[in-house]
Formats: sequence, structure tokens, C-alpha cells
Amino acid sequence: MTIDCHVHFISDNRSEGSFVSRQFKTSLTYRILASQLGVDIRMSEPEQERTYLTVLRRQLYQSKFVNYAVLLGLDATYSDAGEFLPDRTPIKTSNKTVMRLAHDYSEFLPGISVHPYREDAVDKIEELAEAGAVLCKWVPNTQNIDGTDPRCRRVYRTLVKHQLPLLTHCGREHTLPTVDQSLGEPTRMQVALESGVKVILAHGGSSTLQDAIPTVNATFRLMDRFENCYADLSALLAPGRVKVLRYWLTRPEYHSRLLFGTDYPVPMGLQQVLFGMDYRVSQMITSQHSYFDKYFLTLWALGFQEVAFKNAIDVLGPATQQWLQVDPKPTVLPAKALQAQIGGRDAVL
Repeated sequence: MTIDCHVHFISDNRSEGSFVSRQFKTSLTYRILASQLGVDIRMSEPEQERTYLTVLRRQLYQSKFVNYAVLLGLDATYSDAGEFLPDRTPIKTSNKTVMRLAHDYSEFLPGISVHPYREDAVDKIEELAEAGAVLCKWVPNTQNIDGTDPRCRRVYRTLVKHQLPLLTHCGREHTLPTVDQSLGEPTRMQVALESGVKVILAHGGSSTLQDAIPTVNATFRLMDRFENCYADLSALLAPGRVKVLRYWLTRPEYHSRLLFGTDYPVPMGLQQVLFGMDYRVSQMITSQHSYFDKYFLTLWALGFQEVAFKNAIDVLGPATQQWLQVDPKPTVLPAKALQAQIGGRDAVL
């Protein structure tokens, strides 16, 4: 069974506390994402959400290999004093929204987001853990979260109590506006790891551009020290992270700490990734109809170990089991084409 632990949902359902800021809606980033999803920004907010949901569910339904997607909430940006900053918040996907979608559609699992500087942070996590949350998500650079801040310790204790992992953005953030890029450094999660939290560093624990490899090396050092440190494979097929993708392939000893994730709907730069690959394999990948299958098969063909595709079910919170209603898809890969590329490696998961 494969669970995508890193899938975004964009909603402007203000009755549930979700919104997209007017400024972000006019950005090039939002327009690119909307276009990829078939969303016309001139649509009404409910129409945009319905279109996004329809496209996402179709991509999952068409997938031969991915069974579930963790829909990620995203809490607002808060000041250092713990005040909600609506004017600094580009996008908020409320916990109400992701919980509703998880209840309405059996292929979704709820990934909550609670800012640790909120006065009610512990109560919120307690409530949502009881309601079935499977992880907590942070984007520190955008939300203004310093993982070493003393206020985070009470949140870490609560996450440990409920065995909820913390999925946190790692490295520089380029999709959303930021408050402080340094907040994405993986070493900021050391206190969480020391507290016993299962920390999942997004994007292979990497950054982009010039500091990519040093950031991954910092992640490896954390993994060496803490058994509860993981990373996901999200966005590693994006053009700016190909260097990181290649670097991870040289360190198979850490593959057992990886979780499958895509960062849907972030675009993939497959032409760059597949360059030089056996033609039969690259053609098979690009012919897939599902975004999730293209991502899955590319990682498999490149040589990521089997455990990375299965780890999520063991790392996500204990409530995961209560959401599992969809029968696992038989993940038998096209063996002949793949074996030509990967030298006879068993192509059945």
C-alpha cells in the first residue's frame, strides 16, 4: 500500500476558515497552479474548489499505485507575540476543510496544521488528534515558526502523546511568500527530535539552489543521531531539486527513512529527470495519465528502494488505520521495461 503523505488542497471556503489572499491569487505562482488544475481564476470560489477537488480525485482514481493522499492543512501566519496576521497570510487551508474532505472521500487522510504560538495550540492538537488527524504540517518560513522557540515544547509533548508526526517544510520556500527563510533550516527541528517527535523533513530534507547539498547533509546528520528523523520525497522531481534527487540516489543507506510524497500539485520537470534513461522506461512513465503514477514510477525507475514507498503507514499517526477503506492496489510494475533500466531488480512491490 502506498500513501502520498504530502498533498496540498487549496480552498477559499471562508465559512470553514480557509482562504487564499487576494495578493496571492494575482501571483504568477497561483496562476500556474490553477492552470495546471484546469481552474479558471475567474470562477467563483466554490467553483474553483469543486474543480480542484474533481481533478485531484480523478488523478488518484486513475493511479495504479497510490492508494491514499494525506491532505495537508496550513495554519495562518502568526507574529512572534502569537497574534494572527491575516495580511501576512498568503493561504490558509483550515483543519475543518481537510477533516471534512477526509470524512467525505475515502481516499483522503487528514493532515492538520496548528501554529505553535497560538494560545490554544495544545487544545487544538488534542481535539484534532482525537478526531483522527494523522500528522501535523508546518511551513516555518511562511508561518513564522521557529522550531527552537520554548513555546514549541508543549506542542512537541502533545504530538508525542498522540504519536502524531510533524511534517515540516525544509530549506528555502519559493512557492509562498516568506517571513524568514532561515526558519526552514533542518537543524531547527533538533529540539522536536530530542523531545521524541517523529519529524518528517519535506523535500528530502533539502533546499534548492546553492545550499541544497549542505542542507541534505545536515538532514543526514540528524538521521544519524535520531531514529525518529525522516524525510519525504516531495517536490524532488521539480526542476529546482534535481540535484538533490541525484544526491539521494547516492546514499541508499538512508532510504529506509524516506516516505513517498509528491507535493501535488507542484509541477514536475520530467524532461530533465528522465534525460538519459532507457527510452522504453521514459516513454512508459510519460504515457501515464495520473500525476501520482508518473511520480511513483519515476522514483522507482531511478532506484529508490521499496521501503520508501511503504513507510508512511508505519510513520503516520495511529488514527491512520481508521481511515483505511480503499482496497490496496496491486502494485505490479511493468517488469520488462523497468528491468532493462535497473538491471534486473525485482519489479514487484
